[in-house]
Amino acid sequence: MQLEQCKQRCMQSQNGIYSCRSLVYDFANKICDFFSHQGDQPPAKLLKYYEHSYLEPTFADGYGKLGNTILLNVSTKEDTNQKTCKEGTITKYLRTPGFKLDSVSQIDLKAYNLDACIDACTNNIDDKGRSFGCRSFVYDENGCSLFREVATSRGVRQLKPNLYANYYEKICVEDDLISNGCQSANRFPQMILVGFAEIVVTARSFMRCFENCLKSRQLFAMNCTSALYFYEELEQNCILNSENRQTQKNLFVEENTDIVDYFEISCPLRKQKKVVDDLLFKS
Repeated sequence: MQLEQCKQRCMQSQNGIYSCRSLVYDFANKICDFFSHQGDQPPAKLLKYYEHSYLEPTFADGYGKLGNTILLNVSTKEDTNQKTCKEGTITKYLRTPGFKLDSVSQIDLKAYNLDACIDACTNNIDDKGRSFGCRSFVYDENGCSLFREVATSRGVRQLKPNLYANYYEKICVEDDLISNGCQSANRFPQMILVGFAEIVVTARSFMRCFENCLKSRQLFAMNCTSALYFYEELEQNCILNSENRQTQKNLFVEENTDIVDYFEISCPLRKQKKVVDDLLFKS
């Protein structure tokens, strides 16, 4: 959904018990969330998050007099002096091997090793300690390049193949799900695993699908080791697998029709096995 469509729907939803008093728009995934209260009304709390905008109808109660006029106060939440992830979540990375992102807005960190690149991007700083709103980076044998943007599944910011580079995209994950020693999860564009779908669910975005896989033991009593997310499907677009490309190499194949990402969870997960055991054996 485009931002203008999101605004229109909010302004058209001013009557009834659940009326739109504010909205948050995700520019990266084109997701629009409506809320029946304003962001500064407890228990709600406004947080700073990249490529998200918080909006309020200026005259929500007088919408009938305004007709189709769209009047909204816009507050874009972006502050490069703070860490990206909100309280209760931790920075991790999606690693896409064999790809790079081309951009004119980048900071080159020569001779940095991978750990140093991760540290710089996580803390939003360049090689001189200055603030830089890092959302992704490309790492190769010469060091890394930090970027203010992330790759998209289509358009000018698509990833380009490069055998000698790895693309890392910053994400936020609940801090009790993945062990501290695990910094990244692998993602492979336009690849699928055939024949091992265990659970099929609807996810609003790639990250929702990723979270379903991380929480699969708790939510579905299964162990998700890999998953597929189909970007153009509105329903049943997140497939959780019981196997991965390591255990089923011959069935890990290219997909040339649909826009899809394959990802796998090889990191040690926390706390979930005990939750499932409690569910299965509680008297």
